[in-house]
Amino acid sequence: MAENIEPENALEENENENDAVISMVDYLKEEEELENDANAVLGGSDDTQCTYSLGYVPRQALYACSTCNTKDGASAGVCLACSYACHEGHDLYELYTKRNFRCDCGNSKFLNLTCKLCPDKGPENTDNVYNQNFKGLYCVCARPYPDPEDEIEDLMIQCIVCEDWYHGRHLGDCQVPAYFSEMVCQGCMNKHSFLWAYFINCKDIQVVQSDSSVNSSEIEVEKSGSSLTSDVSQSRESEKSATSLSTGSDDTSLNTSSTESQSQKADSSESRLLTGTNGSGTSSESELSASNDVSLTSGSAASSSCDSTSKEQCLLRDLQTREVTHRNSATFWPDNFRSKLCQCSPCKANNVC
Repeated sequence: MAENIEPENALEENENENDAVISMVDYLKEEEELENDANAVLGGSDDTQCTYSLGYVPRQALYACSTCNTKDGASAGVCLACSYACHEGHDLYELYTKRNFRCDCGNSKFLNLTCKLCPDKGPENTDNVYNQNFKGLYCVCARPYPDPEDEIEDLMIQCIVCEDWYHGRHLGDCQVPAYFSEMVCQGCMNKHSFLWAYFINCKDIQVVQSDSSVNSSEIEVEKSGSSLTSDVSQSRESEKSATSLSTGSDDTSLNTSSTESQSQKADSSESRLLTGTNGSGTSSESELSASNDVSLTSGSAASSSCDSTSKEQCLLRDLQTREVTHRNSATFWPDNFRSKLCQCSPCKANNVC
């Protein structure tokens, strides 16, 4: 006959089992966070298969080789797998993730180089977009990172529109807040002014001015989704009685200028550059994924299309009827900001990030 277990012993065993379960949950959570960090840096890239056959990949880790010569010094980017197979031992610029890019390794841009993983590539990838990062330069200061001549410790943050990387001190008249998910640089905010219409309606986000004399009332910040809905409803009611509507946007379109094992390269990258932080230095992978679904849109392109669509209401068009204060600064966006973007068909079709 089996020996009866005393109630106290049984309770102690149950507690030990619960402790073991909790420890496993914590372990799995930690593993998930590490995986998310790696994906944020590597974009889910494959370290054995060249991505060329996938076409223009929505987001992937890229590298530029300064050892290999290209025709006329043209910029070129290679995928993670090619950085191992074709450029091992070379001097590589780590570009982190870029959007809508097709691997250039071994194509006609390179002199005396054939891709070992995918030798039959076309001459060039005409839809690829390149910026100064492909030459190892970053920020408005156009300096390398890390910069041996820069003695100031500073983080680097990637703009979600132009995809360049910026020093925190080179973002205009603002300070980097403790909590944010994404950043749009000063240049992109100035060039595409319709973004301010979206920005002032994002919950719990504001531009922190360096000048303390700036009146906080000049920075309009909506505190809840319900207030946003209410304001939009009032705007639509006003529209019914109006004889004309001005979109208030002079923007047209935007072409976005969009590292042994994967985990080792991810750890190295995370310690040096941020794609956006939630206050603990953790990148938001969910935002990277969401950026392919609902995106910031070109103001006038979307609004003009909506003018001819009678059954769809355009949130962006409604927001552009308000008075918006523009600042000479970058903007910092919360992790839920895409839920407040217009989702009408024209706006979704004209995305910029």
